[in-house]
Amino acid sequence: MKYNNLALNILQENNVELTTNAFISPIRISEIIKNYGITLKADRTFESVSGMYIPSINGIYIFVNANYHYNHMRFSMAHELAHHVLGHTSYISVENSTHTIEVEANKMAASILMPTIVMDELAERKLDIYGMAQWLRVSPWAAAIRCHALGLSVQSATNYLEQHRKQPKDKEIKYISHSNTFFST
Repeated sequence: MKYNNLALNILQENNVELTTNAFISPIRISEIIKNYGITLKADRTFESVSGMYIPSINGIYIFVNANYHYNHMRFSMAHELAHHVLGHTSYISVENSTHTIEVEANKMAASILMPTIVMDELAERKLDIYGMAQWLRVSPWAAAIRCHALGLSVQSATNYLEQHRKQPKDKEIKYISHSNTFFST
């Protein structure tokens, strides 16, 4: 609940109209980051780092790995913004980290990119997990976990999670691997 309310405030402060009537999600995470006065950079030199949040005396920076799928980069942007909003100090996000601040940042990122009100509307429209993910511009994995966390009855989400939790780690789809722990309990 804490993350949902904070995310809603962020979206309202940035004049994001939470409607599912648009062709795609109206949440422009890069614009929200810029509105915070944060410099956003995409870089291809990273290997296993999804993103970095770096507050410095020269400004605040968010770097995301440009080698990843666009939807993964969007989640990484929201994740790094979450570090800023939640008051975390400089931190490098490593793939599949279960560190407490990483889990917090993932929950916050999910709340920003997939607000409860929007998820409820998409579920009411009977979109499957792939349709939801496409509209939200997130991975099916992220959308499925968010549905599960919100208790939404989206059958394809449950099936997706069951199928992909059994998938061997070396066969994981790279652009969704960053989201693997964002609702760890």
